[in-house]
Amino acid sequence: MVIKKKPQVSVVVVVHNMQREASRTLYSLSADYQQDIDPDDYEVIVVDNGSNPPFDTSVFDDLRGNFRVIRLYPAPPSPAHAINVGLASARGDIIGVMIDGARIVTPGLLHYARSGVRMFPGAVVATLGWYLGYDQQRWGIECGYDKDREDAMLEAIDWKNDGYRLFEISAGDETTVDGWFGVICESNALFLSRENWTLMNGVDEGFDYPGGGFVNLDLIIRAFELPQARLVVLLGEGTFHQLHGGIATNASHDKIADKVALWRAQYEQLRGREWVPSGLPKRVFVGQMPTQALRHFARSIMQPSGFPPFGEDFDRQLWTSAGMPEPTDPVCRQLLELIRTELRAEHFAAAAAVARIARRAYPDEFTILQLLQTVAPWLRGAGDPESLGPIRRTWYFLAVGRANEILGRFEEAIAAYRSALVVDPDAAAACFGICRIQMPGVQYKHWLNMLQQRLRPHVYLEIGVENGHTIALARAPTKAIGIDPAPAIERPFQTETHIFAETSDAFFARIGKQLPQGPIDFAFIDGMHEFTHALRDFMNVEAHATRQTVIAIHDTIPFDEITQRPDRQRAFYTGDVWRTMAALRRYRPDLTVITIPTAPSGLTLVLNPDPDSRVLWDHYDEITAAISAMTYDEFDQDRHTHLNIARNDPALLDDYLEVRESTL
Repeated sequence: MVIKKKPQVSVVVVVHNMQREASRTLYSLSADYQQDIDPDDYEVIVVDNGSNPPFDTSVFDDLRGNFRVIRLYPAPPSPAHAINVGLASARGDIIGVMIDGARIVTPGLLHYARSGVRMFPGAVVATLGWYLGYDQQRWGIECGYDKDREDAMLEAIDWKNDGYRLFEISAGDETTVDGWFGVICESNALFLSRENWTLMNGVDEGFDYPGGGFVNLDLIIRAFELPQARLVVLLGEGTFHQLHGGIATNASHDKIADKVALWRAQYEQLRGREWVPSGLPKRVFVGQMPTQALRHFARSIMQPSGFPPFGEDFDRQLWTSAGMPEPTDPVCRQLLELIRTELRAEHFAAAAAVARIARRAYPDEFTILQLLQTVAPWLRGAGDPESLGPIRRTWYFLAVGRANEILGRFEEAIAAYRSALVVDPDAAAACFGICRIQMPGVQYKHWLNMLQQRLRPHVYLEIGVENGHTIALARAPTKAIGIDPAPAIERPFQTETHIFAETSDAFFARIGKQLPQGPIDFAFIDGMHEFTHALRDFMNVEAHATRQTVIAIHDTIPFDEITQRPDRQRAFYTGDVWRTMAALRRYRPDLTVITIPTAPSGLTLVLNPDPDSRVLWDHYDEITAAISAMTYDEFDQDRHTHLNIARNDPALLDDYLEVRESTL
């Protein structure tokens, strides 16, 4: 072919017995495929390193561009000499070397490589390497990957019309496994200025093993040692290795280790030092990012196989580095943890809303500012949540409610929680939040723990064990008895504990008049949340109690009319256990009933029980009918009287137990 002018770029491609593969490689370097570069601006020099039969140059007939071949025969087994021959023949001021001619390249390679070399006097333009076939090829071969499958795969993606689709069917090779952000040990399309190739005196032909051994790894290290060296990584370009029985790339995994040991020893002999991957601390990215490569790009950032680009202490869920000083203010720490919790749950708009609330309260707290910097894009403009879908809008209002609750802005918190319930009436967290505000102070489990410590019961009975969190509060030498038709214990017990997987009615019917362990000293009723069941549980417990027994009943302060219905309507649910308290207050004035407004749904203490009383047993139908006729509104208008609501103050525990003490 007649070359009309001196090319700006020369590409040296070494081939050896790879007619099938090189034909595709050369097409990918042709002017019909390469973009944004004129055919006369570059040349491709094919160095045939002893192919037998010789490389068939008829492939050039269908390629648009400036191609020529140099045949070496006989040729040394290493491609090092062939590269130097190609470098000596190159006419461009920018020269790229492809040591392996079996690599298809992407359409922007030459344009962006030319731009990259021109950026700095010492520019080292590296292209990342990939394997066709979804895996490192030596492993793919063992799983049945072969040339026929490769041919079919390439045809299926129509790569000649869109070369960036090669990313869809490829995996990063071993030397650039973390790609854009990891150490680049070699490049199979390395571009330097002519001056820098001259300074390096080409490649070292001492690397004379077949395939070159560590010649390519040595080449990039020497390039990094050039004066004013600057690493330029082509952002969205790559070289894609085809199967051809390569010395290194296609060697089986059980043989490659021995080969690498030989190559490493040769490197140490030639260089007088151990081979260690090296790189430049800074790099410049040039080019575009095709959508087909985005998944690889994201993986290399968020889940690198080597050194993380943001450091070992980078938290991928929070997008921040660990080890930052924590705020000294306890409220600020709570807000910070709330932001982190929302981020970890991927509630990004909610995290942004909390971060902005926190920033207003603590405008100079760096840890909050850093998190806000990450999540701000998820809550645009003034932070209007109406643009969010219903699920994320619920998360938003829940987080805003909790943030205001932490700051003591209770009206704003309740308003946010109620907004969450408007979006999702079944948002239990909103109900819990409102209950915490309306019933401030310690929660019911704290009261149960105090009662265990204060009473030190010989026998403790719990109805409604569920996950075991409350029965696990019992301590030796207490003997604990748990009743639940479907227990799902999550906590280890601290004392001798017996769990009975049955209903409370069945349990008491079976044991008769006396527990084997003795009378009950302390009981906690948290079973069926229906009035008639709760009342029967109380009656059965009282029958096995003493005058000094303390009976605690949970869920006695309802949240609203819907959540107190005995036929469950919401995830947050108390049922109509409150009716049991109303019944005891009306029909058993001999009992002391004290209801503590402890979140989330109240805890009632019943003192001075009488195991000999027959009132409830003899009038059960009459009592349940009368109390069931009471409406929720009637109860709600005078709930303090029906429940005898006291203060949620742990310091008053002894005062609440005073009636019990007076009977001893």
